[in-house]
Order: sequence, then structure tokens, then C-alpha cells
Amino acid sequence: MLVASKGPLIISSLVISFLLILPSPVLAGALSPYHNSKINSRSLASNDSTLLSQANSNSLDLGYGPGSLSPISQQIPVYTVNDQLWIESNYDYNIGARLFDAQGDLLASSTIGAGTATQMYSFGSGLSTSNLTLDISNESEPYSVPLEFVNPADSPINSLVANYSISQATLHASFSSPDLSNKFDIEQCLTNGSSANQAEISLPGALGSGFLGIAGDLNTSSVEIFTENASPLFSFDFSLGLFANYTNELPGTSGLGFTNSELEVASSNSVILGTSVGNAVNLSLSYLAPLRIGRYTLRAYFENVNATLEVATPLLIESRSASSWFWLGSCLQLAQGGPPLLSSSAELTGPVSQWPRYLYLMYRLLPGIEGFANVSLHPSLDRIDFVANSENTTLPSYIQITRVSSSDVESTDIESGGAVYVLSNGTYPAVASFALHLEGKTFAMENVSVESAYEDLNQQVALGELVVMASRNGEALGSAIVTILSDSLNASLTEVTNANGIVDVLVPPGNYTLTVKSGGITVSSSEEVLSRGISQYAAVFPAPVNYTPDIIWVISIITVIGAFGNLWFWFAKRRISKRLRPR
Repeated sequence: MLVASKGPLIISSLVISFLLILPSPVLAGALSPYHNSKINSRSLASNDSTLLSQANSNSLDLGYGPGSLSPISQQIPVYTVNDQLWIESNYDYNIGARLFDAQGDLLASSTIGAGTATQMYSFGSGLSTSNLTLDISNESEPYSVPLEFVNPADSPINSLVANYSISQATLHASFSSPDLSNKFDIEQCLTNGSSANQAEISLPGALGSGFLGIAGDLNTSSVEIFTENASPLFSFDFSLGLFANYTNELPGTSGLGFTNSELEVASSNSVILGTSVGNAVNLSLSYLAPLRIGRYTLRAYFENVNATLEVATPLLIESRSASSWFWLGSCLQLAQGGPPLLSSSAELTGPVSQWPRYLYLMYRLLPGIEGFANVSLHPSLDRIDFVANSENTTLPSYIQITRVSSSDVESTDIESGGAVYVLSNGTYPAVASFALHLEGKTFAMENVSVESAYEDLNQQVALGELVVMASRNGEALGSAIVTILSDSLNASLTEVTNANGIVDVLVPPGNYTLTVKSGGITVSSSEEVLSRGISQYAAVFPAPVNYTPDIIWVISIITVIGAFGNLWFWFAKRRISKRLRPR
């Protein structure tokens, strides 16, 4: 009897011991797979290898869409907002699947058919970053799959401190925030915000020049291709693919091992683009997975009998509906950054409409899980263009501008030609005072009132125009040196006449002493220059003295005298010789 009862006793003890060591979710599922709507919260890091060790993990595939499924024995997807949980069962019978949140609340349940890819759940923005549990009930042994969900909204950038400065017609901006400490792969884009929902793809040099325009709502089934800015040499097939980075957890790594891979989330049909351009072409899009916010790579494929080429450009999906996206190739500056301080700069040489107004700050929370912040820049920045007279003529380089101390202005950047960039303290209207100089001598003061940020003002400076024309014998005299001396300022400038014999300068109104020098001869004059008027001075040089006839006359006389001298010397020598002969 003892021998007969030993086997069942040992087996019963083993079964009880096995059930006792099972984690509570698995145990609950084994006893009654659909009885409870809650399970105990668990730690992904401490339980994933234990839970998966009980599963025939090659019999279940998970993914973000039907085209991204893979066995959970290889990798487990990490999900974020707008992702979809897709399951494919390799069992030859139906299985049950239930998804629980970290508090054990049931999020979704589904029956998964044999060999069928099924969308079980869509992750919304209301779900917080947490560890989730996917319970699988089969005919042999129920088990649980640990899942991780990351909501970027739970890790925002709440406070971003910005500092601005200007130099050499460039805005320099630095940003800092304690919220950047847990972000990585940070990328910053300064932009004027003018390229929303449109991008450019450069035509490969082997196929021609120019670029194709791409525009449309990525949430729809098509985008438009514009060809008017392209100059193709050959016809070619054209198509698009949209790619993003996705994260998968490696089983058995206790939540510490991840793999990051690029996934094609959308592709288009192929169209033939010829050498005749100008018409828009529609491309149809097919989606392999829902779009999530973050950075993407848009790849364009060009193919003809000569070559198969690929051109890639970056873009950012701003909203989860993908109705708003931004082409990162249009950034005034696109640069990598790292906490705690981010720095960016952008030139201000173009129109004010092209100045940076926004900062797109993109980052990763996990490999493949991204967030971004769209920050409105608020530099109290303006440009004042000092121009001459009503014609808005650019100031010459010899007219200098300096800023006079002003409580409304923090800093200025004064460039040649009269362009002045003003960074004020943010209080408007802001009054900025400037002094104007001719060769270091002050001749005017200008007060400029700026009403708001991002203004471009013209400040007219009352100058007069002085034209000096040098000539000789009615012909223009180039390379003559012209010295212009202001009698009142005791300041002078020196110019050289051009090939037309002209020096044309803008100077402050007043009396001037002019001297023009050429070939050792100097002519001078006193001229008055009126405000906004034109004063002309004709420097006429005398014709050079022609010494040629005099030289010829002198040479002729010397020649005649020399000839008579030679004759006299010859006859004199003969006479002396005759006298000396013996007789």
C-alpha cells in the first residue's frame, strides 16, 4: 500500500509546488482564464523571463501591424500612443487573449483564430506609461507576456529657459531645462514655420537637376508630387517609402535589453515622371502600421534603365493624426544637442519673414519612442536699416553707426551698410539711440522707436550727394586721387575716380574742400553740399605742354654746329699738316 500510494503522492506534491511558484497572473489564468477582470500589478523587470519561460513562445507573434509581426521568443514590441497591438497565433485552434493595465484592469479581450493576424488594441493618449500584461489562454498551458507602454506626454519639457544674443547678423539661442536630463538623441530645429505639410526631394544628378515637391496630409491615402521645379533628363519611375525607428525588448533581459530597428510604415505606388514637367501627380499610400509622433525618414526611389537611385530626407510627424507634419530639411539650422544646454544659431540676412520663430525640440525617451516640443521663440529682436534719403540707398562703408546707451536695448549688432540688429528688453515701444559718424566724427543723432518684435524699419539719414568729375582735353581722367575734406567736421575721405573719371559719394550736408590730383598736378575747389541735394564739381586738368618742336629745333642747331665744327677741325688739321711738312 505504501508503495502503491507513493507515486500519486509525489506527483500531487509536484503539482502543488509548481502552482505555488507560479506568478499570480499565470495562476489566476490557469484556474479560470476568463473569470477575473483584474490581475495583480507586476514589475516588468523582475517577471518577464519567468513568465515567458512557461510559454511556447514560438506559437505567438506580436507586432505593430500585420507586416511587423515576429515571435515573442525573439523580441517583444514596446508600444506608444497611436500604436496598435497585433497578434498572430500559430496554434491550430482558437486561443483567448486579454490585456491588463498595471493596476490589473482589463483593457481588452479577444479570441484569436488559428493562423490569423488580429488587431487586438489601439493605444490611446489616456493610458499612462506603465507595464502591461497580455494573458494568453490555450488548451495546454496558459501564460502571460509582459508588455511595456510609453506615453511621451508623461515626460514633457515643462520649463525651457531661453537666452539670446546677436553677432555678425546671426541670432544665437541657448536653451536649458532640467526636463532634458532623461532625454537622449536630442535634435533641435530652428524654423520660421513656413514648410508645414510640404517637402522637397532633390533630383539625383544622374537624372537631371532641381527638385520634386511633395505635399499633402499623411493621414489620407494620397500625396501630391509637384514637378515644376525639376529638370529631368530622362523619364523615370518614382515612388516613396516612409520609415521610422521602433523598439523591441529582448526577452530574458529583465527590461534592460532593447533592439532598435527601422520599420517601413507607409509605401506608395510607382508613377512614371517624364521630361515634361509642370503638372501635379498623385501617389497612393498604403500603411503598414499607424503613424506615431516623432521623426521619420522619407525615402524617394528613382528608377530607369540607367540607374536605380534613392534620396532620403527627414520629417517630423507633429500630431498623432498625422494631419500635421513638418519637413526637417527646411530648418534654418538642424543640429544635435545634449543636456543641460542646447545651442542653435541662424543667420538674419534675409527678410524678417525668414527669421526663426519656432524651435522644434525632438528627443527620445527609449530607442524608437520619441517626443517633441514646439517652442515659440520670443526674442525681442528687430532690424533697423539706416538708409540715405528717400531713395533708401544703402549707407556707404565710411558712414559709421554706434549705439548710444539706452535702457530699452540689451544689445545691438551693427553691420556694414547700415543694417543694425536690436535685441531689446521686451518692453515696447523700445527707443534706441544711435550716433552717425564720418571718419570717426559725429555729424548726426538718430532716435528710433520700435513698436513690436520682428520689425524691419527703414531709418532715413539726410545726406547730400557729391559728384566729382575729372577730365583732361575733354576726356575722362581715371585713377585721379580725390580728397574730400569736411570743413566743419575736420574729417576727410579719399577716393579714386573710376574709368569714367567720376567719384560719387554721399556725405553729410556742409562745406567741403576738394582736391583732385593726377600726374603731379593738383586742382582744388570749395563746394557746398545741401541736404538731399546733388553738388557737382568738374576738375579740369590743363593739357600737357608739347615740347616736341622745341626739342627738334635744339637738336637741329646742335647738328648744324657739330657739322661746322667737324669741317673746321678737318680744314684746320690740313693746314697744320702742310706747315709741318719739310720743304
